[in-house]
Amino acid sequence: LNVYPEPDAYQDKPVNVTGFVIHPPNWSSEYLMVARFVLTCCAADAYPVGLPVQLTGDRSEFPPDSWISVTGKMLTATLEGQRRLVIQPDDVSSVPEPRNPYEF
Repeated sequence: LNVYPEPDAYQDKPVNVTGFVIHPPNWSSEYLMVARFVLTCCAADAYPVGLPVQLTGDRSEFPPDSWISVTGKMLTATLEGQRRLVIQPDDVSSVPEPRNPYEF
């Protein structure tokens, strides 16, 4: 996404991600963000990476900082006035926090 950030290029591509839940306060209740921290060298350089998930119900089923697994496909939606890549899930499941919660 950093190399080619055009959201439409990823339309209908399959997605399978696991991460922790964020409830951005400016988003409506049918959206949440699934995120992970990425490390390139050590914990001091960790940075978050996340994708919006468009739910069919309310995000309250998935509390902030809980872990979920999401499968589905990518689509383009408008959030906060910007065209963004969004996951349209086929399945969202609660999962335990992985032993290693970071991506490398």
